[in-house]
Amino acid sequence: MAIKAGPVLGFRGQWQDEWRVSVLLVTGLQTDAPTLVFLPAGGSAVSVTATLLKTLPEANPNSRAWRWDFPVQQADVEQLVRYEVLGIQAEFWVPAKGSLPNSAYASCNGFSSAKVKNSCKVPQRLWADLAAKHAERHYHLLMMGGDQVYADSIWDVIPELREWAGLPVAQAIKRSFTAAMMRKVDQFYNALYIENWSQKEPAAVLARIPALMMWDDHDIFDGWGSYSPELQQCEVHQGIFKTARDYFALYQLQLKAGEAHPLGIPSSTSFAYGCTIEPAGDHAMAILALDMRHDRNSSQVIAAA
Repeated sequence: MAIKAGPVLGFRGQWQDEWRVSVLLVTGLQTDAPTLVFLPAGGSAVSVTATLLKTLPEANPNSRAWRWDFPVQQADVEQLVRYEVLGIQAEFWVPAKGSLPNSAYASCNGFSSAKVKNSCKVPQRLWADLAAKHAERHYHLLMMGGDQVYADSIWDVIPELREWAGLPVAQAIKRSFTAAMMRKVDQFYNALYIENWSQKEPAAVLARIPALMMWDDHDIFDGWGSYSPELQQCEVHQGIFKTARDYFALYQLQLKAGEAHPLGIPSSTSFAYGCTIEPAGDHAMAILALDMRHDRNSSQVIAAA
């Protein structure tokens, strides 16, 4: 299958009546750089060239992650922008210039265990509710406050980690993050995003509302930042964290390795970012997303500036 996950819309800020958007798509390995075409209301179709973000996973790669960036000129009225890539057609709304975006907020896209998930009669109900409200209200921006995936199953599905987690802490912290662990953890996070974001209900919303995402512990694994210093700094925990961080940057922030987010806070070493939306009359809007996991430990939540 050519498309594995996406399209996922990202919000890249607003500047001088430009509403800046990106699109993430994960395809099979054999897919060459696809072209995305977008059509602003009342305008002409514009073709956008793809940027290859990564070939993944690291070992035995089978996928490619692509990004497209394009600005939409805001008009005097709200406008519907349509786009198409690899046969998928979707659309999103752009607020009128001089107005503030109609925004929605979401978090916690998942379950802490299979038992909890199985007890839920309609697991994707909130996504369906959000899609229905979007059809009525035309959300321009989706702010997601963390736990866009739940990685807690990592301790169950990777045998080496399950064995490691059963060791006394004094023994566990001396163990190495082995090549086998690294390979399987990398495969785990890639598969986790594809499995969760390709489901019908979240996929429909993520393709139609540009999102700003920050992470929380479940995007890494449950409780990250609250473990004892010796455990959190050990090779295994740090190896998992670094892989989770890379996949957060790729899927949620739509970044290449080493690339800075356009809304990133200068000199920040974490995933903190912010932006302002140009004033609308007497009203203005500022967004600040702090990274409360990157430097979190038992004695601090955020590192000193």
